[in-house]
Amino acid sequence: MLLAVHFISWIAGARMTPGANASLLVNMTPAVMPFVLYLLAGLICLAIAGIHGAMAGAQVWIGPRVGHELLMIAGLAVVPTLLGHSIVNWSFKVFRGQVVSLLVLGQLIFAGITTYLILDETPSPAFFGAVFFVVAGMVLVVLQGRRN
Repeated sequence: MLLAVHFISWIAGARMTPGANASLLVNMTPAVMPFVLYLLAGLICLAIAGIHGAMAGAQVWIGPRVGHELLMIAGLAVVPTLLGHSIVNWSFKVFRGQVVSLLVLGQLIFAGITTYLILDETPSPAFFGAVFFVVAGMVLVVLQGRRN
């Protein structure tokens, strides 16, 4: 459904925008889009939280431990968003794009380890199966690349 909305809004926007402006907008996307996406996502989350809080009759919409919740939100903003994306962007400067894209797949392994260590969550057996297939796919791509 979201993909359909994307297609419809893209076509409508393309019809309303002159070609030169469209080219300018597309080329500015890497500089502007991260700010627009983080803002839009935040507003959508705020709206959903407000609706959920109103329906549940909750007095505190962010949770019972406000300080803890704000610290977790700040942690999500700093570690995966700022640090993670900065490392990936830096990696594209140093390594080939294919290598970086392949290594990004390994983030689920990092997520499984950190949630086990920090949140004391034990991964399900399906997680280990998924890790196996991801690592096997990465190894196959690397081995295939060496043959060529």
